[in-house]
Amino acid sequence: MEKERYEKFRLIRKYKYFFVPILILIPVVVVIRYSLLTLPSSVSGLVTIAPSDTEGLGGVSVTTNAGGNYTTGENGLYALIPHAICNENDNCIITVSKDRYKTHTEGFELAEGEGKTINVKLCPDNDNDNFSALGGECGADIDCDDNDPNIYPGSSLTVKLDPPFSFHSVIQNAYVSSHPTSTMQLRDVVIPGDVSMDSTKDVTVKSGRDCDYGTSVGTTTIDGDMSVSKGKIIIADGTLKVEKINP
Repeated sequence: MEKERYEKFRLIRKYKYFFVPILILIPVVVVIRYSLLTLPSSVSGLVTIAPSDTEGLGGVSVTTNAGGNYTTGENGLYALIPHAICNENDNCIITVSKDRYKTHTEGFELAEGEGKTINVKLCPDNDNDNFSALGGECGADIDCDDNDPNIYPGSSLTVKLDPPFSFHSVIQNAYVSSHPTSTMQLRDVVIPGDVSMDSTKDVTVKSGRDCDYGTSVGTTTIDGDMSVSKGKIIIADGTLKVEKINP
């Protein structure tokens, strides 16, 4: 028994210097591995997308020209870790979109390790034409009919025909498509193009219509020539002016 105890003691004394370094190295290895997992290997930062109203970001799509990884935060917010392209001059472009809301696009730059919050105003846009019926933060160009994608500020579709119900940018095209007793409504703007009415149709024209074609508020100017060789044109409302502005 004494011989066995002596032998164990002798072995411990012989290898004690090998045990101590092993005990010291284990925590060092763990720390290094943890650091590699948490520290960025290149220039990056964190961008948080935050709603500025109570709608939240449910159903929101977030894209950027810089790529990145998206996660969900405590309040349902989306976070973006952009690539190094975001360093300067608003090179990074982020787009936040949601069905039946205006698309929010914003440029930003991000220094290494910097955090940034982009506040997004989710503006209702029922017809998805990227114009809202609200003013203020939602833009100065107000959509006067947020349920019709053909009607929005600056639209080239300035002729409304019924029947068949359709929108046109050229009066002649609307006339060709019209029925014998159609009504043609013209916006209170300048509409380019010649008009030749040469079929046996009795077309009613309501000119000078406002943006939702509800009432006549001004004058429609046809920038071109107009002739009626067959049928009739009935001016039922508003003022129609024919003037070749750009000869």
